[in-house]
Amino acid sequence: MGSAFYALSAVHKITPAVAQLQHWLSQHPSAKAYWVGGCLRHVLADHAAGQSERDLYRLQRTIDDYDLTLIGACPRALSQALANALNAHWVPLDEAWGIYRLILTHAPFQNVSIDIAAALGDDIYTDLARRDLTINAMALRLELVEGTTPDFSDFKDFPGFIDPYNGLADLRARKIRMLSEANLKDDPLRLLRVFRMGAAIDATDYDPQTIEVVRRYAPRLSQSAPERQQLEFFKLLSRPDSFKHLQAMADAGLLEVVLPELTPCRAVPANTHHHLPLWDHTLEVARQCEVMFSSLPANTQAELLTPLGAPQSPLSRLGAVKFAALMHDVGKPDTMALLENGRYTFYGHEAVSETLSEQACARLKAANAVTQQLKRLTRWHLYPCAFSPASSQKSVLRFLRRIGEATPDLMLLAMADRMATKGPAVLPQDLTEAIAHHRWLLAQHYAYKPVLSQPRLLDGQAVMQLLGLKPGKQVGEWLARLQEAQQLGEIQTPEAAQAWLISQA
Repeated sequence: MGSAFYALSAVHKITPAVAQLQHWLSQHPSAKAYWVGGCLRHVLADHAAGQSERDLYRLQRTIDDYDLTLIGACPRALSQALANALNAHWVPLDEAWGIYRLILTHAPFQNVSIDIAAALGDDIYTDLARRDLTINAMALRLELVEGTTPDFSDFKDFPGFIDPYNGLADLRARKIRMLSEANLKDDPLRLLRVFRMGAAIDATDYDPQTIEVVRRYAPRLSQSAPERQQLEFFKLLSRPDSFKHLQAMADAGLLEVVLPELTPCRAVPANTHHHLPLWDHTLEVARQCEVMFSSLPANTQAELLTPLGAPQSPLSRLGAVKFAALMHDVGKPDTMALLENGRYTFYGHEAVSETLSEQACARLKAANAVTQQLKRLTRWHLYPCAFSPASSQKSVLRFLRRIGEATPDLMLLAMADRMATKGPAVLPQDLTEAIAHHRWLLAQHYAYKPVLSQPRLLDGQAVMQLLGLKPGKQVGEWLARLQEAQQLGEIQTPEAAQAWLISQA
């Protein structure tokens, strides 16, 4: 195999697709295809970290989306030919710009997508010049050459590797740098991509001129489609270590364009329980989500890293917790009251935060699973504070039934909120005790899973027959009471459930 393809054989589950592509290209000798975008950036990042090419092959890095730029050929014809050959789903993303997607779902592809686009001006250099960041303005010619792949000491020596803006050097330095002000200005979504890409490569350096351009044009982000904002924002949040990039986004004035509900939080001062004003407290809770996440049990961490809702969701459960961290107190400005003794109160702010969270999700056109999770977390973020090892079994079971599988998510948010609350009225031992209680309640979630998953002893039809009820609310209420009695161990058989029901009616 040739060097360019071998470098991407780190993700060689697409080998059959590449073979078909090579077959097509061999029949169109004037055509050229280049790897661009994320798939190339991932491989280059591994190579920059010191991985040899053969190590890359062994690692089989998980990449599910690939981008190809085509020169001297019709992307529609190529993509359709590949779709037919690979039995893939063909999607015309943008006919005007010549962008098409193949979605491959059968073995060995495992939900892989390949986007094929025509190069601007039918020239790879012209195409790269219109991109947003230097780390995204690189290309690698796709070619197959028989023989042994050379062991290149530097990726720039690969035949067909094009890097006109020193993107590889920026990638190695983990630096985010724009190609030009005009490129960011022309597509406001790219302002958000500055930070999403920063999170993707865990950038340690943001070019000052790039940040100044973001700050200058930040209000324009609202002009971009909500779905596009959502995708970039959710991807940023879903990185386990993305807070510093979220902070950079906030410092540049972009976070409040995505979430204008946050702006009133700037007017709420610190108080006896909160050592930080509300704006800073909100960001600190998001930071603490990542800190506390690293201290959770391995099984809980694994759960929180899974997508929220559909398998292809861009938002992980951890990302949703950080989203909730940003939104959990947005109801406070509307509920703030100052008492005569100088104490602030925010009664009912959880319900207002829930409403504003739903509003934010609607604006971003978030999936229903995201909306419901965000509402649940903001509405109940203080609920765990009511529990300790002294709590009754009945109250703990009611908590676990109400919160359900979102319990680990809520407990992470609650722990982060506690660790971000260190006002003069909060003693160090108060925090230590609170976190211990929260960890205990999280442990109950796992301990009671077998109990909570028990099948019902009686169904609704049996309840109606025994009590002479018609379908309605009462049936559900009796089923809930039966379920609680069963989970408390008061009844264990259908016969006992029938006797208990009759005795309670």
